[in-house]
Amino acid sequence: MAETMAPPAPVRNPYVGPKPFEIRERELFFGRNWESEQLIALVIAHPAVLLYAQSGAGKSSLLNAKVLPELEAQEGCELLPVARVRGDLPPGIRAETITNLYMFNTLMSWAEMTDLQPAQLVTMSLAEFLRQVPRQGDEDGYPVLRVLIFDQFEEMFTFYPERWPEREQFFHQVSDALTADPYLRVMFVIREDYLAPIDAFAEFLPEHLRSRFRMERLESDDALAAVEGPLEKTDRSFVPGVAQRLVNELLKIRVEGAAGQTDEKPGRFIEPVQLQVVLQNLWEALPPDVMEITADSLETFGDVDQALTKFYERAVSDTVQRIGGIRELTEWRLRNWFEDELITPAGTRGLVYRGTRRTGSAPNQAVDMLESHHLIRGERRAGARWYELTHDRFIGPIQRANRRWRISTLKQLAKVTAGLMVAIILVLIAFGPVYNVILQFTQRAELQAVSATATVAIAEVQATSTAVAESVRKDRVRPLRSGLSIGGQDATAGTLGYFAVDERGQVYVISAASVLGSTIDGLILQPGPFDGGQTPNDVIGRLSTNYIPLRGRASVANLTALAALAEGMEFNGGVTGVGPILGTREPELGATIRKLGRATGEQTGRITAVARSVTFDFGTGEIRLEGAAFTDIEGTAGDAGALVFDPEGYAIGIFVMMGEQGVVVPMTTLLDLFEVTLLPPQVQIQDKSALLRHSSGGQYAGRDEASIDSIVIHHTGNPPDVTVERIAEYAVDTLGLPGITYHYCVTADGMVFQTQPLAVIPTQGDREKKETSIDVCLIGNFTDASPPRAQLNATAVLVAQLASTYHIPLTAIFGRSELQPPSASPGQTWLIWRPVLLDLVSKLLAGGVPAPQVTPAPTFTPVPTATPEGGPGN
Repeated sequence: MAETMAPPAPVRNPYVGPKPFEIRERELFFGRNWESEQLIALVIAHPAVLLYAQSGAGKSSLLNAKVLPELEAQEGCELLPVARVRGDLPPGIRAETITNLYMFNTLMSWAEMTDLQPAQLVTMSLAEFLRQVPRQGDEDGYPVLRVLIFDQFEEMFTFYPERWPEREQFFHQVSDALTADPYLRVMFVIREDYLAPIDAFAEFLPEHLRSRFRMERLESDDALAAVEGPLEKTDRSFVPGVAQRLVNELLKIRVEGAAGQTDEKPGRFIEPVQLQVVLQNLWEALPPDVMEITADSLETFGDVDQALTKFYERAVSDTVQRIGGIRELTEWRLRNWFEDELITPAGTRGLVYRGTRRTGSAPNQAVDMLESHHLIRGERRAGARWYELTHDRFIGPIQRANRRWRISTLKQLAKVTAGLMVAIILVLIAFGPVYNVILQFTQRAELQAVSATATVAIAEVQATSTAVAESVRKDRVRPLRSGLSIGGQDATAGTLGYFAVDERGQVYVISAASVLGSTIDGLILQPGPFDGGQTPNDVIGRLSTNYIPLRGRASVANLTALAALAEGMEFNGGVTGVGPILGTREPELGATIRKLGRATGEQTGRITAVARSVTFDFGTGEIRLEGAAFTDIEGTAGDAGALVFDPEGYAIGIFVMMGEQGVVVPMTTLLDLFEVTLLPPQVQIQDKSALLRHSSGGQYAGRDEASIDSIVIHHTGNPPDVTVERIAEYAVDTLGLPGITYHYCVTADGMVFQTQPLAVIPTQGDREKKETSIDVCLIGNFTDASPPRAQLNATAVLVAQLASTYHIPLTAIFGRSELQPPSASPGQTWLIWRPVLLDLVSKLLAGGVPAPQVTPAPTFTPVPTATPEGGPGN
């Protein structure tokens, strides 16, 4: 009988998948040669080095598979095991007995190298411990460099917050150890959104921790090496050009065109995790007899969308299963969170704010787990944490996966709850935009019996559509702004309306009297007590007024109140959709208005009546209140105190509730009653000039700021979500300029960044008045449309502040297209919005504007969300 041949043993997958490389996998790691060389050189030359990058960029992989082996093998260094500053306490050790918990966890990482017991480490310093570890020497007996690596060092700032004084002690111990041993080297590895916290301690370290290396995600060449290299010791290989085709597919990002359409364009970076997911999936899907990976193989077995879809499905499933006990978390809601909040209506990546309990509509526990899967990435902006998808390439797979999941789930639901008609209805729900069709059909008699289960599904779809905004409004948010939850300590919660100032410069919050409470000097919380606000952490000020009348006749403004903000409390005068409030206007019959309420968010309606009297019984008899305006916008008690404003950015009044009736208190009336003025129009300017990309080989010419005599308006000519970081990179890397070519940049939502000092002349070439102008750029393309109102208002306030400070007349404010040589910037619509802008500037100058207030920007580099097409338009 012929002997049966055993099947060949499967070859181990050479791609590691969605996890960091380990030291034993270093032969599978390819690319990153330049980063490794630079980092090793820094470690050898400097006592303390900082390696930082975005989450998921591959920091740990670079260390394990490249830097550490080469430091040991090629440079002859002595490496201690990679240390962490957090960990579990060993049996018998109590936290209160430990002098420094961060250092104790560090020493526990190395405890096996000595005979020391955990109990001996509770009070031991770093220098004392290192003296217990035998030193290695070279062939001549001289000590070699000893290298300590602190990985995931952001844990210093995210764990054990109650032991914050020990952080400074930790850095002092590191400094003492470096002083005691000139052959000691230390490297801190940290996510870049924690640069600001570690900078606070840099002064305690040698060289103030100036030796730093920023690691980017994979660019095309390194990605190609990571694709082809691991196959060198296998029988498989890519047919020429196929690996590059895979890389090109993963580089694709989505950008919104001038007409609002979404296009795919080649990006600059690839997420390492995403690359490994696709490659691991491709290897496992290939038949055993396939040795050459062709374009057909790639199309059949290496579909990028399919691999990313599987990755997404596994992350969602794992998250729901592991923390499914949270009431707010269902798979339906989690998938909606991805599609409705992390993906914009234009099909690009969106940002979601992290509150104290939720990130948008998702519980923070779920968000943390999804971030550990590298499906989303968090970053710190303006003191808050925001999340986005790790790459645009996930958008399509997520949308298609969600659609399939909803259809499958709802079909199963239909089988057990109703007949064929219900199934059709539920499948239609999965496609979102046809929901109105369902409503029309359900009005017919034969569909009135839609099952209760179907009704629940419909309600859940509706509920999650606005959950993200509501979550932010009801969370603790700093700086303060309109629309947030607020309440007196003895009240529940209503809406923060706007801000006023008195002649002494004291800033007040304006809201409804019912919201701010009834006790003069009573504490005011944000969020309000009903939304979880507590003393003392959430206190923002104290009640200053309480004029609710008890009898007779009075102004309707008595239904509002002021609370004095605590000293140093940060606030932002910008309002969603209009940017800075430009002033006040009286309510006019038929005028279009908006209301920004805590409970219902932004609503649009009209003024239906003005200068009306209303009566209300406060419990002591009816009282007549004069001067009320009425609106067709409905509200709830949670909206009391909301700002009412017009589409141009002028404050109309404050929304208050009288029983079930909502009325508008004219802003001018309440300002007169309390003898205060509305917060002067202002913008928050973040100074990013020192953080943006600059050329190391050249610099712009300087000037005396006294020579400034004009302002020039530009646009970028790119999508509005292009960041100032990306604009600066384009100027340096592509145009070969010393840096970004504007002094200020204004975003579509009204944020203002200073991008060059005013003492610099950031020119792209010869141009009239360039040497004496301030260059203000609006991010976006205004060839076919004017800037949105928030951007226009913010630009007007900025220009007015600059014109006032530098005594620049309106006649010296130009569009770039008005100067030589010819340019299309700031777009063909400039002649349409130019008079609007100059009229706003003129009115602001007449009323008086404060000097520009500039604050430092957070020390991180935001993720670019789009790639400029053709570069900034100057």
